[in-house]
Amino acid sequence: MKIIRQSSFTYPIGLRGKWRDEVFQPLVDHKFRLLLSDGNTIEAGVFELLVDETKEIHACISTQAGCKFGCAMCTSGREGFSRNLTKGEILCQIRLLSGAAGIRMFDHIVFMGIGEPLDNYENFVGSVTDLVNSDASYAGRLSFATVGLPQKLLRLSREPIPAFRMLWISLHAPTDEKRAQIMPVDKAFSILEILGAAKEFANRVSTEVWINYMLFQGFNDGVDDAKSFAGLLTGTESTFSVMITEPNNDLAQYRGADVSDLKRFEGYLRSAGVKNRIARFIAAGKQVNAGCGEFVFTRM
Repeated sequence: MKIIRQSSFTYPIGLRGKWRDEVFQPLVDHKFRLLLSDGNTIEAGVFELLVDETKEIHACISTQAGCKFGCAMCTSGREGFSRNLTKGEILCQIRLLSGAAGIRMFDHIVFMGIGEPLDNYENFVGSVTDLVNSDASYAGRLSFATVGLPQKLLRLSREPIPAFRMLWISLHAPTDEKRAQIMPVDKAFSILEILGAAKEFANRVSTEVWINYMLFQGFNDGVDDAKSFAGLLTGTESTFSVMITEPNNDLAQYRGADVSDLKRFEGYLRSAGVKNRIARFIAAGKQVNAGCGEFVFTRM
């Protein structure tokens, strides 16, 4: 594996004001295209940002060459699925990116690039285990996102590996009917199944769980959507946090929400009785196409 292209963007002071009131505030984005031994390419990223006013350097790592889940808002699976990345290829991304960034260790490694980590279970868990065994300082610095594979999530909660810093559940809709329109995986696993497994995972592993809700105008941003979402969150105040996310991509028939929409929907949730921690993620990475759902897989 080798780096064949790098794109970077430094946020000017004036633009940073957009994120002034947010938990995550971007400073510099770096996107890398990586050539695999079979000629396919994947992408990964390094992000310099402020998290609760503390500067951190994060790496975003891919776990598959392509993706089979076909989420409507994500470009990573548009070329389909080729194969799982090996444990060595997952770890190699971290070595290459830390070298490119000129650092020994990342503050945070997120397995949120191309692919579904839990669908490449053995190699994902193996890479995490090897990483922590090689340097125990990585314990508590690792996070991952999933579309929601309940059995795999519960299996992971029983693995003898250190706690993850965060688990991100890609929910993006308040009902199964709506979620199935943009995330085909919902036809296999219901929202209640996924959230039940996430709650059990959190209780067993003592991990912070974020429910990611990407907002689209006219699709999942109304008062009734907020009420349905609030119903899902009842009794989870100590378990789940909510991230309302500005999309980097539009849906075919719906525009991605903007900052004012995110704030309005947060108000709807509070009015519906939601007591969970709520944060907003204002789209970052657009300048180098390194935002959520923008990493690209290409075939040989």
